[in-house]
Amino acid sequence: MFSQRTGWRERLDSGAALPAALDLTVTNPSAVGLGWSVERLEALLAGSVTAAYEPNPKGLLAARVAVAAYHNHAVPPDHVVLAASTSELYGWIFATLCNPGDDVLVPTPGYPLFEMLARLHDVRLVPYACPYADGWHLDLDAVHRAVGPRTRAILAVSPNNPTGHVLRRPERDGFADLCARHDLALVVDEVFADFVTGPADPDRVASSAGFDRCLTFVLSGLSKVCLLPQAKLAWVAVSGPRERVAEALRRLELVADVFLSVASPIQRALPVLLAARAEVLSPLQARVATNRQLARDVVRDTAWSALCADGGWAIVLRGPAGATDDASVDRWLRTHGVRVHPGWYYDFSGEGWLVASAIVPTDILRAGLAAIVAPVP
Repeated sequence: MFSQRTGWRERLDSGAALPAALDLTVTNPSAVGLGWSVERLEALLAGSVTAAYEPNPKGLLAARVAVAAYHNHAVPPDHVVLAASTSELYGWIFATLCNPGDDVLVPTPGYPLFEMLARLHDVRLVPYACPYADGWHLDLDAVHRAVGPRTRAILAVSPNNPTGHVLRRPERDGFADLCARHDLALVVDEVFADFVTGPADPDRVASSAGFDRCLTFVLSGLSKVCLLPQAKLAWVAVSGPRERVAEALRRLELVADVFLSVASPIQRALPVLLAARAEVLSPLQARVATNRQLARDVVRDTAWSALCADGGWAIVLRGPAGATDDASVDRWLRTHGVRVHPGWYYDFSGEGWLVASAIVPTDILRAGLAAIVAPVP
């Protein structure tokens, strides 16, 4: 009776239902004392409610103009399509590019939601490796080997979740060469683009919006850009060769017209929200910087290390292989009230990996990490 698309089973640790006093997995800003006050949000949203319904498959023009401005006008408003979430946009892009059974290349380690989204749209994900060696890197040879006769797109996340890797220009150029050679599209998830850290690097790609060497889809949205996951508004900016862009936008508009998923009030409020986003981004950026330094300090002179990251909201820890298995994760929860993600959750290869949120309160992170790196009695 039921579809195979939804036949997956979640893998949960045995203590998942237990309360965690030191929860290092929280990535909801409003749950960790960050984001907007109710009063400030009410002021920003004032005047956005309207009784008129003006459906536009791509989204209201004023909202798309604001998105184009956010991307420094690298794309025109006509090349922007709004949706309720980046998850929805992935489905639309898969529907635009792929037939059932086609392939999309994805980075590993990476976010587990991609697998579920792909299965819901009958798309097969093929991983390509992003190894760590004094920093995270793309293995372009591995990407090349992963391309097959049914590959339709290459997906990149910049900064990556959870590694924090940011695309470098040679890496993106390598993607563009592969896309041109095999007639593929490039999909770049930039939801964490406002959270790049560390010293300036001219090789880092600030954004791929407007990239024209291949058909390129750049995704972002209010969930991270304005710390408003509850607002339910995201966008894709399309660029590349003119004919490819025109056809992609035509198809995306048809799909968007089927759903018309974005509420008019949030579209009307988008210009104001984007203009005010520094109010909430600055405190979160400061916490991430503080917590990354804290992680390095806590693991110093232990068997653990906190890996370098270019950006994002995650802290990747590397420890002794036997200390990061499911039994250890369960023990930390039961003994110390510490919840942390094991590496398998993000498809890390082998043992020895943990992932903690970089936006939790600093005192909670300090206590949680101290419990993790303490020698087992």
